[in-house]
Amino acid sequence: SGISLLIVKPCESSPCKNGATCTDKDDTFECACKDGYLGETCSERIQCENPLDLLFVVDASSWQSAGDFTHVTDYMSDLIDWLKISDLAVKAGVIAFSYKGDTRVIFLPDAYSDASQLKNAIGNLKKNGPKIFYGHEGYTAKALKLANDEVFTTADQHPNAAKAIVLLTPQVPLDSKSDAIEEAKELRAKGVKIVSIDLVNVFKAFFKDQSVYKELTKISSPLKPIASAYDKLDEHVREVTNLLCSFTKDPCEDMDCGKRKICSYDRDTTSCICNKTNCEVQPCDETPCKNDGECENVDKETFKCNCTEAWTGETCEEK
Repeated sequence: SGISLLIVKPCESSPCKNGATCTDKDDTFECACKDGYLGETCSERIQCENPLDLLFVVDASSWQSAGDFTHVTDYMSDLIDWLKISDLAVKAGVIAFSYKGDTRVIFLPDAYSDASQLKNAIGNLKKNGPKIFYGHEGYTAKALKLANDEVFTTADQHPNAAKAIVLLTPQVPLDSKSDAIEEAKELRAKGVKIVSIDLVNVFKAFFKDQSVYKELTKISSPLKPIASAYDKLDEHVREVTNLLCSFTKDPCEDMDCGKRKICSYDRDTTSCICNKTNCEVQPCDETPCKNDGECENVDKETFKCNCTEAWTGETCEEK
């Protein structure tokens, strides 16, 4: 009988993770990662690493069921998984709103610097959810006013941090549509980006109700709202994460700290600090050698330029 040779291709072992596409390349493989993932096998999640002050503004009224509200808090936790929570990266807070007397700041963005603690706090919101459902009223305008007055108080607050709101609601503002739009304008004037999510329940889907989407368009302008059924919110995690990350900027991007210092930042300031124990200025720090000449420190006050073949002179300025 003949001998059969079994050839196993690299992709048959399913090395690519998180829905990535695997392509065989001779005796190895290549993974085409989906948005939000990176690495050789697409096992690493992309996270925002630049400073961001994020505020969830969440409708907690009985316009939605406790089960629907669970989808909302789960979505918030899923977003947190995709963001780097720390003092130097992303910090997140929550405002929950329903009727006037129960629209309040649950916790400020400065409250937690650890993702697990932040997710626990969001979990407590879910656990206590039915206790804060006091009717159908959705006081969106008051919630945005709280964001203005108690969270994003000034335009120069935490100047190194981008500022964003994720607003989740199934209904139009029931206190004042015009006030909600004006509060949103004031927030945008402070540099706050507003990402609105129109939560679509069975009732709205049946009647193809677009009223909420239209109002949210005015609130989140120029960004377009996202319409999602409660049980489909997880499909918008990557979309919103990528959007939030696009708002941020590396505070050190425009800083030139020379050769002997490195850029350091927090949420408020950016500065150059020593990258060695001795931070004294050396002659070569000013890059005196021209035309690709290599600078050599002779002592604390003098330098020597080692010129390329075509150049001469003290600073390699003569041809």
